[in-house]
Amino acid sequence: EIPETEYFPALQGFVPTQPGQFVPKAEIPRYTNLQQAEFNRLVRRGQPFVVDDCVKAHPLMGYTCEDFAKKWPQGKMKTEYSEGNKK
Repeated sequence: EIPETEYFPALQGFVPTQPGQFVPKAEIPRYTNLQQAEFNRLVRRGQPFVVDDCVKAHPLMGYTCEDFAKKWPQGKMKTEYSEGNKK
């Protein structure tokens, strides 16, 4: 069996802790210009990752939260882990 720390390089140096004492330390890799084959590989491995430019050509790319609220006033919206958000 392959140890998790070898399969997921981001876990190297990870030391298990008791519930309630865990503080995430692994960095989630970020990608731009991600090709389909690499995307498929990451998904199949179960590797968490962020694609920074997945909607760069989408018409809504430049929308702010206020723009979405005006366009869809009854819509439900949630944002997490975005720059400037209160944690």
